[in-house]
Amino acid sequence: MLQKVAFEELKNYWIEEVKRSAPPKIKLFVVGNEVDLVNKIEVPFEEAKKLANQIGVKLFYVSAKTNQGINELLMR
Repeated sequence: MLQKVAFEELKNYWIEEVKRSAPPKIKLFVVGNEVDLVNKIEVPFEEAKKLANQIGVKLFYVSAKTNQGINELLMR
């Protein structure tokens, strides 16, 4: 799940901060956690996907609780 506040911070601060500070070859992803909590989604998939496309990265949804999507993310 992408929380609305965290998503706004990602858009408004963290993307530029990582681009400014990180090594040039770093792999970036947008990751929504707690995908197992479907009824608590705060950021629509389309909005998260749009951001990922705008910054040229992949979008992953994962659940640490159920292990869903973890292997796919770590294998990238």
